[in-house]
Amino acid sequence: MATDAIILNLNSKVDLDLIALCINLSLNKRNAQIMVEGNRLHDLMDRAFKYQDSLLMKLLRNLSQHEMLQSKFIDYVGDLARILTVCEDESFVVECLGILGNLSLADLDYSQILQNFQLIPWIRDVLVPGAKLDDMVLDTIVYLGTCAHDELCALLFCRAKVVLSLIELLKAKQEDDEIVLQIIFVFQQILRHESTREYMIKETESPAYLIDLMHDKNAEIRKVCDYCLDIIAISDSEWAKRIKVS
Repeated sequence: MATDAIILNLNSKVDLDLIALCINLSLNKRNAQIMVEGNRLHDLMDRAFKYQDSLLMKLLRNLSQHEMLQSKFIDYVGDLARILTVCEDESFVVECLGILGNLSLADLDYSQILQNFQLIPWIRDVLVPGAKLDDMVLDTIVYLGTCAHDELCALLFCRAKVVLSLIELLKAKQEDDEIVLQIIFVFQQILRHESTREYMIKETESPAYLIDLMHDKNAEIRKVCDYCLDIIAISDSEWAKRIKVS
């Protein structure tokens, strides 16, 4: 009933109490399933894009967190990617990014999406320290981590100097645990691929920064660092020695 009340509302703005209720309800898996039954996901997405409603897109972002619903969002990936570079409402863009970052699906061609919608220049602009609000920066990095699971995307991030942008951002945001954690998660994803591992080890400063972070006070950061450094140590004997004495 609550979801239908949003869809059937004739005003451009959804009632705030109603959308707040739905945002909270959508965190529950069974509620989320009921909310998208029938054609509701299409109707919600259509309304969100029509009015560029960031609260409605936040509801859709919550729905996309549930693994069993993620495949239903495939039809909207192009619209979500396109809006990133043309919409001036940062709060709306952040929620669209959040959905894209949630969608870890084997059927998606992540590198094609990045190239078709010319997202790499936009991403590099977002990663410039101080250029955008931290929420947008964080969600952009999360999206990079999702994409970098795909080897072609990892190669693209190396060739297009996105990795170098992440390292500069890491220097600037070293006190922000969440941004640091997500950046080194992107490094982990890229190091997992043989085709990009050597670039990360030989052509960037990432190993040195990972060594600096291996004793960080944040347990999650230490965990991801350890994983990355294990890969580096196995792949490069010189770095293995430096890691061992650190």
